[in-house]
Amino acid sequence: MSEDDPGFTVHDRRWWSQEGGPSTDQPAPDDKPSYVQHLENQIADQRRRLAEAQELIRAATDEVSRARARIEREAQRDQQRWRAEFLRGFIEVLDDVDRALAATRGADAGVRDGLELIQRRFLARLAEYGVQRIDATDEPFDPRRHDALTMVPVRAEQDGRVVGVIAPGYLLGDEVLRPAQVAVGRAAA
Repeated sequence: MSEDDPGFTVHDRRWWSQEGGPSTDQPAPDDKPSYVQHLENQIADQRRRLAEAQELIRAATDEVSRARARIEREAQRDQQRWRAEFLRGFIEVLDDVDRALAATRGADAGVRDGLELIQRRFLARLAEYGVQRIDATDEPFDPRRHDALTMVPVRAEQDGRVVGVIAPGYLLGDEVLRPAQVAVGRAAA
């Protein structure tokens, strides 16, 4: 025996260390040692669990988004209701100004001019908040916009039309804040 020749040979049978491909005495690449197969099974199981967890997270995120949108819609509706109720209180004050203005017919011009100025400024301020008066005179009666307080006998061409306004109505955007109180024409039979 020489120093270069130890007297024995080593055959590496590990499947991942094969350079030229498997030999007949080495296991086939598909015949992995059991611990490698065990690790691959663990990785596959972890990937499956990760996918399930990601699906649960996506479902939870979707539910939170839907809940947030629902809460925002409800908050907007509550805010609109509060705003409408708040503005209705000012409309009652404007009705008082209108009655005072109607009571000053034939009175001092200075008082009447002062009340008209208050009325115009009040209407302008309400318009800044989106409130508009409903001009109901000579419109066809619409139960969503008008509140019929009385029926008045009229000619046939005015049948079903508003012939008098007792109290004006108001809109807040497209929503009726308060319907106009009107007298509706009814033709004699």
